[in-house]
Amino acid sequence: MQFGSPTASWGGGSTVIGIRNATTAPSSNPTNGGILYVEAGALKYRGSSGTVTTLAAVKMGLPRDERKRVDGTFLQLSEVHEISQSLLNMGPDLRMHHPCIGGGRADLVVVGSAILEGICDAIPTKYLRVADRGVLEVILSELLMAISR
Repeated sequence: MQFGSPTASWGGGSTVIGIRNATTAPSSNPTNGGILYVEAGALKYRGSSGTVTTLAAVKMGLPRDERKRVDGTFLQLSEVHEISQSLLNMGPDLRMHHPCIGGGRADLVVVGSAILEGICDAIPTKYLRVADRGVLEVILSELLMAISR
């Protein structure tokens, strides 16, 4: 399978997925999901907000989740795993009082982090760019409410 060019060379591989370099990298933030693209030979995923903005705010040591300050920043995948594990190890009470999380998201951020880690493990890239827009948390909230009924 190949995307972008029927004449590009894919290194002689068979049963591979080839994605040509983007002619123009995405310059705006995605909504309702993420963008997978290749730039300078590196596979990149640009995701939307929610858990990822919280993880960036925690990394930056912000006094609260300031989405406008984290928008456009980058997280190394190792940082995603490290911060996610740190939040899990905090326990619900500490998460509830964390300035970037709060009571209403103390459990949600753990679920969101697990999903984000799964995405990061499935996509071979070294970092992700934080975007300020998206609906992941709304979807997760509705799922958690449905489970608790």
